[in-house]
Amino acid sequence: MISTILLTSVVFSAPTPFYGPKIIKHDGKCVGVNHWLDLYSYDCDGEDDQLWTYDGYQLQNVDYSNLCLTADRVSSPKLRECNGASDQNWAVSDDSIFLRDPKWHEITTDDIDNTLTIFTDLALYNDENNRLNIDATLKERGCGGDQSSFAVYFDDIDGQKWHSIDYTMEFVSGASSCWSILGNTHYGDFEVDSLGIYEFDVTEGDDLIFSELSYGEWDDEIRRCDNELDNFFHLKHGKGYKGYIRVEQRRDLSTSPAGIGSGYSCTVLEQLCVIKIFVLLILMMITVVQQFYV
Repeated sequence: MISTILLTSVVFSAPTPFYGPKIIKHDGKCVGVNHWLDLYSYDCDGEDDQLWTYDGYQLQNVDYSNLCLTADRVSSPKLRECNGASDQNWAVSDDSIFLRDPKWHEITTDDIDNTLTIFTDLALYNDENNRLNIDATLKERGCGGDQSSFAVYFDDIDGQKWHSIDYTMEFVSGASSCWSILGNTHYGDFEVDSLGIYEFDVTEGDDLIFSELSYGEWDDEIRRCDNELDNFFHLKHGKGYKGYIRVEQRRDLSTSPAGIGSGYSCTVLEQLCVIKIFVLLILMMITVVQQFYV
């Protein structure tokens, strides 16, 4: 059966998922589950109850593919219905299984690694609440000519990669018919293919915390280019304030650096076109608080 639980403060780097069935071995034995669905380690026998799949977070047994390994209040881990809770958030090494503790880190200008600006003026500062503010003023129209874009990249935290970012994007003034936001780099003549975050997709785990856009019918789009009335950033809605959205967005852990930004074309330049971003928090999910030896 499962042996001792060791409380520790080990830092564990980003784990590697494995989607094909795989055994997890410890001291020459294979990790599996018994008929009570408790974790155990016995002699390897090649049966499905000793085979696992792992998406980088949840650990599932092939014999019970609809269940997830659950810490169960730091007692013996066992299989339970998958719910995405923190007690099902695992990291796997060659010979141990770790329960990870999510930690949020407040972002300031000290956390910036570098920036990318293409025909955009960028102002970076901490406000009175010590939150990082990014003010971007677009300088080119696009629509066949030079386009405007920007990105701000963030350092690793304590030498480890961050996993998610929580930020608010506010459309202060101006208008653009064509835009790329929330990880998309199609518009803006970006010099990179990716910002190091996944394009926003709530079906893949990103979170729309709230949307307070003043115009249009925005439906989680990450890029658009047209003259329709439901385009929230179009000139048809004037040159003034157009509201804001707040999201929590996943990082692509396979790339570095990683950050946020946006790109624009067919921009109205008769009035300053200003995009403001409040960066609130970066999520770390790499500090081990419990190590389960099996």
